[in-house]
Amino acid sequence: MRKILYAFLALVAVVIAGLLVGPSFFDWNNYKPQIASAVKEALGRELRIVGDIQISVLPSPALSVKRVSLENLPGADNREMVAFEEVEVNVDVSSLLQGKIAVKSVRLVRPVISLEITKDGRASWDIKLPGDDKAAPATTPSTASAGSSGGLGVDVSLESLKIEEATISYVDARSGLREEISNLTTEIMAESLNGPFRLEGEATVRKIPTTFRITAGQIAPNRPLPVSLSLGVQGTPSQVEFKGTLSEFTPDATLAGVVKARADDLAQLAKRTAGATLPPQLAKPINMDAEVSASATTVGVNKLSLRLGDMSFAGAIHGVLGPQSEIDIVLNANKIDIDPLFETPAAKSPEQTDRAKISTSVTTKLPTSEPAASASFELPKEIAATFDLGVQTATYNGGVIRDAIVKGTLRDGVIRIEQISAALPGSSRFTVSGALAPADGLPEFTGNIAAKSDNLRGLASWLGVDQSVLPKNRLRNLSYESKLRASPKKAEITGIAVQLDASKVSGGMVVEFRRKPGVGLRLAVDKLNLDAYLPQGSKAGKPAQTGTPATGKNGNGSNGGTAETPNNPSAGLQKALDLFGANVELSAGQLTIMGETARNASLNATIFERKITIRQASIADFAGVGASLAGNVDASGAEPKVGLDYNIAVRNPERLARFAGAKLPVSPKQLGKVSSKGRIDATLSKADMKLSAKAAGAQIKIDGSVDNYLANPRLNLRSAVTHPELKTALRKFAPEYRPAAAKLGPVSVRAHLRGTPDDLSIQEIDAKLGPVAIAGQASFGKAQGRSSVNANLKTSEVLLDLFLPPSPRPTVTSGSSTSRSRRGSTTRAGNAVSAQRWSNDPIGIAIPTNIDADVKLEMVALTKDKVKLEQPRLHAVLKSGRLAVNSFDAKIFDGKLSAKAAVEPRGKSAAIAAEVALERLSTRRAVNTLIGQDRVTGPISVSANFTTAGHSERTFVSALNGNAAIQGQAQFLLTKEERNTLGLAAAGSTLLSTFLGNKVSALSKLAPISQLLASLDQAFGRNPAAVSGQFRVVNGVAQTDNLTLSGRGNVATTRATIDLPRWQLVSATELVDDPQQEPLVTFDASGPLDAPSRTKVGGRLLRSGASKVQQQVTNPIQKLLPGLLGGGSSSQSSGGTQSQQQQQQQQQQQQPLDPGRLLQGIFKNLKP
Repeated sequence: MRKILYAFLALVAVVIAGLLVGPSFFDWNNYKPQIASAVKEALGRELRIVGDIQISVLPSPALSVKRVSLENLPGADNREMVAFEEVEVNVDVSSLLQGKIAVKSVRLVRPVISLEITKDGRASWDIKLPGDDKAAPATTPSTASAGSSGGLGVDVSLESLKIEEATISYVDARSGLREEISNLTTEIMAESLNGPFRLEGEATVRKIPTTFRITAGQIAPNRPLPVSLSLGVQGTPSQVEFKGTLSEFTPDATLAGVVKARADDLAQLAKRTAGATLPPQLAKPINMDAEVSASATTVGVNKLSLRLGDMSFAGAIHGVLGPQSEIDIVLNANKIDIDPLFETPAAKSPEQTDRAKISTSVTTKLPTSEPAASASFELPKEIAATFDLGVQTATYNGGVIRDAIVKGTLRDGVIRIEQISAALPGSSRFTVSGALAPADGLPEFTGNIAAKSDNLRGLASWLGVDQSVLPKNRLRNLSYESKLRASPKKAEITGIAVQLDASKVSGGMVVEFRRKPGVGLRLAVDKLNLDAYLPQGSKAGKPAQTGTPATGKNGNGSNGGTAETPNNPSAGLQKALDLFGANVELSAGQLTIMGETARNASLNATIFERKITIRQASIADFAGVGASLAGNVDASGAEPKVGLDYNIAVRNPERLARFAGAKLPVSPKQLGKVSSKGRIDATLSKADMKLSAKAAGAQIKIDGSVDNYLANPRLNLRSAVTHPELKTALRKFAPEYRPAAAKLGPVSVRAHLRGTPDDLSIQEIDAKLGPVAIAGQASFGKAQGRSSVNANLKTSEVLLDLFLPPSPRPTVTSGSSTSRSRRGSTTRAGNAVSAQRWSNDPIGIAIPTNIDADVKLEMVALTKDKVKLEQPRLHAVLKSGRLAVNSFDAKIFDGKLSAKAAVEPRGKSAAIAAEVALERLSTRRAVNTLIGQDRVTGPISVSANFTTAGHSERTFVSALNGNAAIQGQAQFLLTKEERNTLGLAAAGSTLLSTFLGNKVSALSKLAPISQLLASLDQAFGRNPAAVSGQFRVVNGVAQTDNLTLSGRGNVATTRATIDLPRWQLVSATELVDDPQQEPLVTFDASGPLDAPSRTKVGGRLLRSGASKVQQQVTNPIQKLLPGLLGGGSSSQSSGGTQSQQQQQQQQQQQQPLDPGRLLQGIFKNLKP
């Protein structure tokens, strides 16, 4: 640099000499070549003068040169090393007359100075001056004359050097270092070239607008040089000041002094100097004081005092400079308060805001930061350093952090962190150790992390966590250990060992930092009770029911502004999956949640390229269930797709039901093994599935799809249910069920389900329930809060005897002697029958009022024992709680049976109305089928209508009202052989026994009856007899006065009153052969329906021996209606027989009325 100065001064001297020699009117532009040649010869560089050269003498000598430049060295980036827009020099005339050069002022306008070092190490300022090659004794400023000009031969002084808008750049092509100072405007004042010097101005350094002021004393031999420096940043009240001395003006000199630095706002200073935004909490004043000493070999900072806000630090820095520099840094604080660093700063007052606007309005606009060129990370290997930073106590949030330490070394290009540690509240502590070193051009940290807390709740409380949300008796202790290897590209955490209370966690984690980060996570938990850690109000469980259903709309029914459906349904999921990629392996030995313990749970999944692949997710046992699934979620398209294979096994149904708060339909033993497996492929609009399940010995299969399943599902499913044995399946749900058949056969039900839950159609029903085949279709609907059911089914023949329990075997009960009278015994028996016949217990007729149904059922046949209903057809309708059987039609014994009925609830009671019609029943086929006898023939028709209302057996019977009618023909059949073999008397006796009992042989002892018997045979045996009659029922009491059987002038008429509520009968029967005479035979009976206790036989046939005959005949109604009224003879009078009769009555009271037995009994008693 001194060579440049000498060259510059030589140039100035030449110019000054020219001023003194040439007249001011001389045109110096003609001498540009000579001047350039002289400079070329003197400096070896090309001098270019593009502008004019002007010299004036008066009022003082002055030189002005415009647009002048000096060539840079060959190979430099910039062609010109020094270039000036204009140079002005003013010289004092009086000094010239004294042989001195006194330069009043030098003005440099927009100079550009480019200092460069080429790749081969040549410096642009290395200029060879004449005589450099000659040996010359070395001189130093310490030995030079104070008044000399440094070897110029004359005294030279410079009063003022002004530089306007200069730019100085420095480029080192070897390292790529580039520095620039721009907008440099300053004035340098010196009394002589040896000083003293004063320099003041402003410049932009590293794009930071700064101000500076430098003063230096006069350079004198063997005397320290006082130096002072003041630096500031424009627009901020920040300042750095140095005051000290330079021991001597030699390379071995030592600079010593005091440094003071201050800034009123650290955040503002960082913003203006580095473009960095610090937290508002750091907008605090900062001050630094230190004693500094430096030389070419050592540097020291002693009594270092640093204060940020209210925080104070003290320390020292010592270093040795050289090829292998060493530095030692120690910085400590006894006590600091870091609460202010986390406080929210108060808003500035309007006055402060206005002042800030005014203070910044005149400052230079801050340049925007430009991205630094990517460079390989290196730590200096030529520097060795040790650092020891510590804080004894730091208060924060009411707690104390103790013994915070950062200690380490820098050596051989590696930072080794011996210890980063601190003791935290809650008996907690953390420690970090390791090394930071370059790896593939990037910084990489490798080390260990450890943390421990013996009072985790206390630590959480110190950190501001509300204790009320923390689980009770948990978060007592925590320990953590792991290894860390991290760089800007990747971080690996291995050897994770965590213990939280009684739970242990191990595993590792890898994170790759790229445009889309990649995460690898492997964690294993031995046991964890999640219930104990979840807040009481947030435990997982059944979703709480709220008063307002979630509709996804706002209060006025329209969609909210943020609930718009995107054109791309995958957008949200894609955005989430684009955030990172992941490979996750999680496992837990025991996981307690919702009161149940999950055992051996695991998850192995990958997130990559907008796809989630679940390789395995399984749980060995949770609430008695084991499950596993695998599949993927693909969000790469416009609509996300899900494909899952699952397998579920219910090993303990009782535990599962208890967990779900449900009741099992059958016992766990009957339910047996329960499992399900299958595959589901779904998008947001459709789900395809192929599933199978097993339960209670049955297998269920479902194959099909569900459209729009998230909003209004539409089903298109084919289902199949199979079971190897119907009897076994039914007994699963009704263990007491004991059908007569040892095996009913397998179960197979197949159907096609189509529609929505509110409009579901079950088509193509193809079922086989044991021996019964069922086909048809059904539908279920729901609208306006009401459900509807429609079914149209057809079945094969249904054999009821296979499904009903077997008939009980008849029991024989021996009678016992009694001394009680016949009347008293029968009376008490009748009272018992009346009291116990009808129950007052409510009959639950639960007919739903919110379901409407329309059911049509057709059967090939319905068979019970020997009674078969052929082609029965049922049409039932349920509407608004009213059940109506619109029609029931069937064929029975060549006759047609039709019926209608209606049941309508009335509060806790129900009203029933029914109509029944039986047309042209074949009595011959009926009797032959029921008892195997061919004794009667003729069609019979019956019609009836009834109504009743009530809530129990007694109320229903007591409210029974209606009418019934019977009409038809009956002919009692005897074969020709029987007539020839038995004779007329026997034939007539057979017919008479129909009315008066089997023991009519006693009548032959009374009088000749041949004519009577012949008449009966003609009337009822050889020709059809007409049967007719009407019944009227009022409040449970049925009455008839015209039940007749007439043929060939013989008429049997019965008048009867049947009181069903009281279970009493009063009847009178007359057999008339001649209307002009009194009845041939009369029979009166009264008492209990099934065993009338009072009977009377009369008529002209019995005028003699009536009492004897009365003891031997039986009640004809009792004989004709055994199934309804019981099977005992009312005329038995012995005590033992009467007791046996009462026991039979009691047994009959326990048996329900059986129409089959009734019909069978009627025709059975028609045989001889």
